[in-house]
Amino acid sequence: MSALSTDALDLQQDFFALFGLPRDFALDVDRLDQAYRDRQAQVHPDRHAHRSDAEKRVSMQWATQVNEAYR
Repeated sequence: MSALSTDALDLQQDFFALFGLPRDFALDVDRLDQAYRDRQAQVHPDRHAHRSDAEKRVSMQWATQVNEAYR
């Protein structure tokens, strides 16, 4: 499924799941950083500037969700 699929966009998604990390108190910060960069590379709006308005909107929602999860 595409990273921008509206079916996959779940704004209530567990942040650990969003980054593909185990739910663990002792979080590997380097792994989190890499997962964040990888996910942003997939969904960042600049990467989807040539797409339809609807797809751009989904891209923005994904990027916002990824940024929120990273914080």
